[in-house]
Amino acid sequence: MVVHHNTPDYLHSCLRRVDEALGDIACEVVVVDNGSSGNGRPGIRSGGRLRVISNRENRGFAAAANQGAFAAAGEYLLFLNSEVKLTTRSVSALLAVLERNPGLVAVAPLAIGLEGRPRFPGMKFLNPWNHAASLIGLGGISVLSREWQTQGRRLTEVDWISASIMLMRRRAFEGACGFDEHYFFYEEDEDLCWRLARQGHRVAVWGGTRVFDPGGISTAISGDWPVAEFYLGQLRFVRRRWGRLGLLGYRGFMALALLAKLMLRWVMPGRSWRKGADMDRRQLALALRTVIARPRASAQPVEAARVPR
Repeated sequence: MVVHHNTPDYLHSCLRRVDEALGDIACEVVVVDNGSSGNGRPGIRSGGRLRVISNRENRGFAAAANQGAFAAAGEYLLFLNSEVKLTTRSVSALLAVLERNPGLVAVAPLAIGLEGRPRFPGMKFLNPWNHAASLIGLGGISVLSREWQTQGRRLTEVDWISASIMLMRRRAFEGACGFDEHYFFYEEDEDLCWRLARQGHRVAVWGGTRVFDPGGISTAISGDWPVAEFYLGQLRFVRRRWGRLGLLGYRGFMALALLAKLMLRWVMPGRSWRKGADMDRRQLALALRTVIARPRASAQPVEAARVPR
């Protein structure tokens, strides 16, 4: 299940790798084009095991992923960003992990980024202070960290995994009513894993399989709005999990961290400042305004519309 928006070259490469990785596995490939325009249109049609769903507007990742998932019929759902390139036998390896571990409902592989190093996709759930701690360089302290320690070529249970590539049991996805469509972009995967955890389900990272995932291609060509969406998503998740008091704490910690980074950017613009180093002063200011000025983040989930089966 691939959600696409204005990155046709990456999509075509992704689908070629998908076809190679799937081999003779009985499945269908669903592509949801989220309102691409002009030269960004995917230029593909349904045929064989490929099904293409076209939206007139960008509905956001969560809504489009639900749309594709509930249109599919498989026992397992593989969510895949269009820039991800699967490796040979990567899908069969992930399927084998779920089949060997009936207590797991979702699994993700290690991701290889543009720098050529493996990136561990498992994270700890967001709380009022851990993202702020990471921003100012305190993420190495375990109690403050949002990152999970890498466990090499092992199966590591984590709080949540990224939906950039995630294999999930359909029954668990439907039991959680899919992604919450209040999230337009970012945090929908963490929210889903949190709701699954509340139902007693577990997710993991399998270190024995690696895929290429440069990350952030669609957002890189979209200007500054993904920065605001990122923090709006975090506001919503913190409000849902920690309540009003937790949300107040998150805003306070994040405002201090973002203000500190903004001031450091202004004084020493050429230096890299750990996490968030890719944000310039304008984006840091936008993030700060979003965290401070957002009036309210709803705690009410949206249930995905189910397709009769």
